[in-house]
Order: sequence, then C-alpha cells, then structure tokens
Amino acid sequence: MASDGSATYGFHSDARHGNSNGVLHGGALVLFLDHMMGHYLASVVQCPTATIGLDSRFIAGMAPGVWIEGSVTIRRRARTIAFVDGEASADGKLLATATGIFRVFEK
Repeated sequence: MASDGSATYGFHSDARHGNSNGVLHGGALVLFLDHMMGHYLASVVQCPTATIGLDSRFIAGMAPGVWIEGSVTIRRRARTIAFVDGEASADGKLLATATGIFRVFEK
C-alpha cells in the first residue's frame, strides 16, 4: 500500500485466463476484482472480511497475454459492513467494474 492509502493490484494473464472466444474469461476478471477488493479492505481495516455481494459489469474484451491492473475505492464503511468499488483494466482500456458489499469482522 502506498503512503497515500492507495494500492495497485495486477496479474499477467495467459491462455489459462481465456475463453473459447479468444478473450479474457469474465470469471477470471470477477475473481480478480473480488480478491483485490477484499484484500484491500482487510488491509485498511486490519480485520478479516468476507464478500456478502458482488455486482460486476463487463465493459470491454481483451485477448489473454496482457497485464491486468486493478484499482479499489472504499466508498463507505460502517463498523461491520463496507461498500467497495473496483476496476480492472489493461493497456489503458477499462475491462470490468464491480461494486461489493463486504462484512468486516472485528478482531
């Protein structure tokens, strides 16, 4: 995590992340979004978290073999629940977005 509280996540996609249409599989992008959003929230609140709900939207396709980068924003946080937004992009192109509701467990 950077000193300003932001964090960047990423992974290098390969053929395993593709679908039969020759583009990145939506499941790989949703898994990435869910993982980075939960990880970022847990690192900020210093408590375990769990996904309650995740709403994803696919914006564009891209062939496997590119670096996928993600960003996270905590929109609102209460004591035991948080609302988090995430974006995944590659080569400057927005691929998918997600909004998640997460349970925050106290230590």
